[in-house]
Amino acid sequence: MARTLIKRILPALFRSRREKGIAILIVLAMIFFILILAHIVLSIISSEFRLVQHKISRTQSYYLAMAGIHYAYNRLTVGDPNWPVPTTSYVRYLCEFNSSNCPGTVANNDINEPNLPNTVDFVVIGVTRNTFTASAPITNTPPNPPEPIPGCNPCVTPAPPAVNTCICARASYND
Repeated sequence: MARTLIKRILPALFRSRREKGIAILIVLAMIFFILILAHIVLSIISSEFRLVQHKISRTQSYYLAMAGIHYAYNRLTVGDPNWPVPTTSYVRYLCEFNSSNCPGTVANNDINEPNLPNTVDFVVIGVTRNTFTASAPITNTPPNPPEPIPGCNPCVTPAPPAVNTCICARASYND
């Protein structure tokens, strides 16, 4: 009787150890799978966050450049002596003068704006004389005046008709 008892108990002991080992492996595999899945989800969230931040920076830059154009338009319209009607072209910077990224100066009649968003370094506003006549189409071919800001065609939308000037703006932003 003791022998039969031992024969029954011993296999049951070994079987339960084997089953416990398999259970541990299954649990470890599931934890590993969940960790990989969590890593993938966090990577996607991080990527989307960076894309949203980039879009916010671009949108803020766009609207600040448009504000720079409207500011220059207003200054030229009211006849501000710091914004003369150009004989060729000039640029003004809109930035926070205390910032290390600001190329503007008070002496150059640039605009100090302490409330710029952190993502925008500065806005450069180009003003150039419009050499087009009312009947001539606006194109990038001569006799277009030199661009005050490289890559920025200032004569897409002429400024006040009375001052015969073109304005363009470009914002420098960081991500």
